[in-house]
Amino acid sequence: MTNLPKIGKPATNALNTINITTLEQVAQLDEHNLAKLHGMGPKAIGILKEALLEQGLSFSQLDEDLKNVKFTVLGDLKCDNAPKRRIIRDIVIASIVGDEKCLTEWLTDDLV
Repeated sequence: MTNLPKIGKPATNALNTINITTLEQVAQLDEHNLAKLHGMGPKAIGILKEALLEQGLSFSQLDEDLKNVKFTVLGDLKCDNAPKRRIIRDIVIASIVGDEKCLTEWLTDDLV
């Protein structure tokens, strides 16, 4: 695993907040959503892009359909410790991908 380059404390903190500590993990992110993180500026993104290229890596390519989404879901999608958080995560993802079965399962008339 390749360590992150020096990108400044605010950008490093932004990545640490979402548990990103290596370039390989950065390569799983897309540049569009990475830029939405508080503390992540164009200079840090440029440094990360250059470091990725040096390792033969690149940012993930954002699906064109998702570019119009006005929000970003960040977090550990593998975390299953909090059932309510998991339910909210699943509803948000189902909304984005259009999974009507999941939505009708959770979004009932008695939802509070």
